Amino acid sequence: MNVLNKKKKLTVVGKGTAGCLSILHWYHFNGKEFDVELEWIHDSSIPSVPVGEGTDLRIPIQLGVKADFRTNDLLDIGGTPKLGIQKEGWGGSGSFLNPFPIGSQGIHMNAGRLQDWILNKLKDKLHIIDTNITSPDDLDTDYVMMATGTPKEVPQQSNDDFYISEYIPVNSAYVTQCDWPEGYPTFMYTLAIARPWGWVFGIPLQTRCAIGYIFNKDITTLEQIKEDVQEVFEKYNLTPTERTNHIVFKNYVRVKPIGERVSYNGNSCFFFEPLEATSLSSAYIIDTLTWHRWFGGKSEQEVNSQWAYKMDQIETIISSHYMAGSIYKNEFWDMAQIKGEEKMKKMYKEPTLRNWIKSATRDPKSVPKESEFGTWDRGIWHINAHGLGISDKLLKM
Repeated sequence: MNVLNKKKKLTVVGKGTAGCLSILHWYHFNGKEFDVELEWIHDSSIPSVPVGEGTDLRIPIQLGVKADFRTNDLLDIGGTPKLGIQKEGWGGSGSFLNPFPIGSQGIHMNAGRLQDWILNKLKDKLHIIDTNITSPDDLDTDYVMMATGTPKEVPQQSNDDFYISEYIPVNSAYVTQCDWPEGYPTFMYTLAIARPWGWVFGIPLQTRCAIGYIFNKDITTLEQIKEDVQEVFEKYNLTPTERTNHIVFKNYVRVKPIGERVSYNGNSCFFFEPLEATSLSSAYIIDTLTWHRWFGGKSEQEVNSQWAYKMDQIETIISSHYMAGSIYKNEFWDMAQIKGEEKMKKMYKEPTLRNWIKSATRDPKSVPKESEFGTWDRGIWHINAHGLGISDKLLKM
């Protein structure tokens, strides 16, 4: 073969959920919108963290289009339909259901089992290598998507490479796997419960329910968290097991993740706390923008600017909950509410976004149906602005 006509090679590194969705993305479009030799590298000795994940509406659609994923496949990944988000104890009305539109649903899933499902789907269709790769410089390939987990070089404060959020007030999670009282799920929506020292998520899986308390370790001790979460177990009649994880994290975004040869995805690229389950849709955004850079003719500056713009909006979505406050009044919530308001005021300096927020808050039909703010469409924004009790603040800003 003439070396000048040799097919280019694209490698995805990592088998976490972001890496799996990324290889699925590139496999689906290969031969249609570009033509490359596709390679997937992962290290099977690195286990997945058994937390349980929820999605918004975008990911099930992508799985259906790219992998022929159907409702019955939820059985294979230990999943359940996600019909919405039940929010309790926040500001405003205190409790409300953010339902998904009829005919639409997200999913709750066992992340490790979804990863295995995608691996089995693709194992006979592309070149897969089981080894450990820590640097794209170690690879002889034209394009590299690195989805290899949290980088060691994430700093304490923002620098030229990473943005560290000043507005998200939590940095720790205590996750407990619970047994269902009757052996099967008793609800089909994600829980997002404001608690005295943060908030608690509930992810209903087929055989267990993941309960995670998100908090600030610099304000609250782990012992306080373990004691307070007992009320959640009791309210939902859940039996906590000894399978627990204590995770300390930073809220960060890689400033320029998309390059001429290398792009970063998943925790290699970003991590925001799990409120609103934005991580997998953020990974999809990276895949899309990377395609525009490598095969669509857009510049690095353009795609990285679009990435920063989108993550700014997602950070605002998260901060809107803290701006609302909660039914509790203490050191944590005073700090969280101040940070939430500061983020919203910063976002309001952008006229286009300010007008979008005010229009969607007042009347969602006045906003173009196809437009989004972060991962929220106009209807979801409207429901949350009023449910969280921040609509008056937003309209008066």
